[in-house]
Amino acid sequence: MQTKALSKPYVVYGAGLASSDRSSVASALGANDNYTSLTSTATDYSKYISSDGTTDSAMISSVALAPADSGTGVKVNIVKYNGDSNITSVTAQQYAMVATMAGVNDLIITVTANKAVSGEAALTGVYKALAADGITLSSENTSAANGILEATQPAIDQNSDDKTYSGKLMAAVGTVSADLAKQRQDDNEYATKAEVRQMLDEALEKK
Repeated sequence: MQTKALSKPYVVYGAGLASSDRSSVASALGANDNYTSLTSTATDYSKYISSDGTTDSAMISSVALAPADSGTGVKVNIVKYNGDSNITSVTAQQYAMVATMAGVNDLIITVTANKAVSGEAALTGVYKALAADGITLSSENTSAANGILEATQPAIDQNSDDKTYSGKLMAAVGTVSADLAKQRQDDNEYATKAEVRQMLDEALEKK
């Protein structure tokens, strides 16, 4: 599988984050002056996540991406802000999946927000930073990742009582992501949403 490394660290702030809050968010993310700063906007959200759209003011969550040592894989830290866990919807595995689907490895993704939000602005930020780094994000790639997000969310919600469920589910997603990447490398074909769903169902049954 072709894996690419990030050339430098990035911090992507949600467009709705007040500029006066950026420094406290940056310190929560562990981002410093060496990080290239970007902003994720409603336009980016429409491009990468959903054509249903949103507003700039709703883009609050922020993310830092830093290259990691070779062989470490993709690690995600959803960090508290002033002691509060403010990312309510997007899971660590879902952030990791975006990088995995783009073929990027050896990466540390850190996410936070200064108030309770879904975390989709930060998810948009992951795409934006990868694109800014020159990593090709095809529409098939983004729609496959988003298809998995959509397909997995109801299952997570339905099994919220089972604390081990999201781990099993994301292990299945990891298997599928690796299979998809391999399939793409072998025949350069992208799986359709239906194929992804079938692969996910099969991987889940194994779990």
